[in-house]
Amino acid sequence: MTQIKVLGTGCSKCKTTYNNVLEALKQLNMEAEVIKVEDIEEMMKYNVLTTPVLMINEEMKVKGRVADVNEIKQFLTAQIKIQMENQTLVKEICPTTTQEWVKNGALLVDVREKEEVEALSYDVHNIINIPLSDFENHFTEIPKDKEVVMVCKGGGRSLRAAGFLVNHGYTNVVNMQHGIARWVQKGFPTKGDTTIVTGDGSCCSTSGCC
Repeated sequence: MTQIKVLGTGCSKCKTTYNNVLEALKQLNMEAEVIKVEDIEEMMKYNVLTTPVLMINEEMKVKGRVADVNEIKQFLTAQIKIQMENQTLVKEICPTTTQEWVKNGALLVDVREKEEVEALSYDVHNIINIPLSDFENHFTEIPKDKEVVMVCKGGGRSLRAAGFLVNHGYTNVVNMQHGIARWVQKGFPTKGDTTIVTGDGSCCSTSGCC
């Protein structure tokens, strides 16, 4: 699922940007995780001095001004296109299948930001963290001769990273759908505070959902 963050201390411009995000999603009939970041210390992690800031999947799109509805719609439409392209390139597996891959020696690559991992992490032996915000600089640390499962919070950022790897010659990479949110729902091992994830809302209720 696409993640949108609006960074700001609660000023009128920040509130307008947040409301514009909601309106853009409504007009596109699109679901996304929308997060307000108003804590100064949290904003400092993104090295920004002027607000509001609009981020989509941890990429800074607008800084220091209000993003209007049409502009946000353009960003989101481009994001949808990227996700659709990646879905044609990348095989996806569920958390239950991921468990089997891990038992067979696959490497998990978590593309969440470091503070997210510190708060809640996958409790598996063979895992590395390469944040999506710095992925292009470090993706070569991922071996090409191992089976690799890309993971994140909801499956969107990891899908993008997996598509990037496929486009750079990786042939043994898959994406784990629904991320750590579904991993927690299934009761698989984690370290940290599981209450910070509540799932993506799309879990089916049938026995075939894994």
